[in-house]
Amino acid sequence: MTIKGRTFLDGFFSATIALGVLIVIAWTGLWLTQALGGPDWRMPVRLLMSGGTLIVLGYLLKALMTGRQA
Repeated sequence: MTIKGRTFLDGFFSATIALGVLIVIAWTGLWLTQALGGPDWRMPVRLLMSGGTLIVLGYLLKALMTGRQA
């Protein structure tokens, strides 16, 4: 694999992890707003699980690509 391809995949997997983290942070923030007496914004738990899945998939794929190069 060329250096350019590796950089692209590293960026893609890092972006996948970052998107998952942003989803989890947004879900937690809206949940805290509701828990502290704010507006009743119901966030589905599946959205939280999707964020977690993106984090895990990004990390695993990044680890697999790093291990494959070694």
